[in-house]
Amino acid sequence: MKPVAFQANNKLWNTALATLASDIPKLFPNATVTLFDTHALFTSIIAAPATYGIAPAVATTFCEAYSTISNDPYISLPQCEEPLHKYFWYDGFHPTWTVQRLMAEGIEAALTPPKEAATKKVKGKSKKGKGKGHRIDAWH
Repeated sequence: MKPVAFQANNKLWNTALATLASDIPKLFPNATVTLFDTHALFTSIIAAPATYGIAPAVATTFCEAYSTISNDPYISLPQCEEPLHKYFWYDGFHPTWTVQRLMAEGIEAALTPPKEAATKKVKGKSKKGKGKGHRIDAWH
């Protein structure tokens, strides 16, 4: 697929996804939908790879010898310029475990409520009856 066609399809997909995300709470009032922008994260990592533990020399490439490794993110093969965890790309399509960990941390942060709104302390007896109050989630 040519880059222009890929970008056009990607834009269509993102538009459809944003529409779906905004429609879900209308259909299911108790639902919360959070979109996570991997493109922004990937761009950030590639712009300053060392900040994220990626070796700058291999931030936009991959070592084909690693493409068969499935159980050792810290392996270092002599035919590759850097250990696997220092690469952005595992192969021509998939990010390494390092980048997947960064994605997971970003998604966790996006799904974590602000500390002030996360919980409320309710005065009175807790369920165990010790009188210390109990937590109720204020963020869903």
